[in-house]
Amino acid sequence: ERIRAEARRRIAARHGLPPDCPPTVLASVVADRHGVPPEELLAALVPRPVAAEDLLAVTAAVDRLERRVLGGASPPQEVVP
Repeated sequence: ERIRAEARRRIAARHGLPPDCPPTVLASVVADRHGVPPEELLAALVPRPVAAEDLLAVTAAVDRLERRVLGGASPPQEVVP
């Protein structure tokens, strides 16, 4: 849960939202600004228990999301020859 909570806090701060912003509101704002599907955002940000064997996958999903919406990586662009 701490991984998701910290991600929510960082993403909210970057988008001018309070740190305790509900995940549904945060997902809506980020989806509108970045074109990320709200379902993807909610899957990575909504608090829920994580089994030990799923922790690495959750961490990777949150990392990919943060890179995408915080500017760490750009979505792939089509290359025209």
